[in-house]
Amino acid sequence: MKITASRIRPLALTVGAAALLLPLTGCSVIDAIGKSSQDAWQVDYEVTTDGRAPATLTDVAYLDTSGRLEEAAMKRVGTVETAAGAGTAAAKWKADSIAVVGKPTRVTATPPAGVRATCRILLDGTQEIASATSEPGKPVTCEAKAPEFPK
Repeated sequence: MKITASRIRPLALTVGAAALLLPLTGCSVIDAIGKSSQDAWQVDYEVTTDGRAPATLTDVAYLDTSGRLEEAAMKRVGTVETAAGAGTAAAKWKADSIAVVGKPTRVTATPPAGVRATCRILLDGTQEIASATSEPGKPVTCEAKAPEFPK
């Protein structure tokens, strides 16, 4: 088989393109590996309302991350009902997510007229990093950066 210029050009272009693109894929792989090893917290977003009776929350949204490799984005839930509290517990709505250390966490909701809402952001279900209580019928927002893990 005789090698001609018409056969060498496509081969040279293919090899040249691969040589240029290979470092780019290597960088993205290294970046993905770095992100996958970041420390992350289990985050619980809670919104409670006055009393034990269920209440309708509107404009409910929270920062959600489906994995360490994903960027957080506001998940707009819209309108939700709080679950009736047991015993003396307040009616509550809850959502779970994760937060990478140093990244923001946020939850917001609006209670019905005449009802106060309290939001909380908990790490691993126990460590509260933010809380706030609204005026009756006004929006409530909690936000904080996910802290470093204890040493």
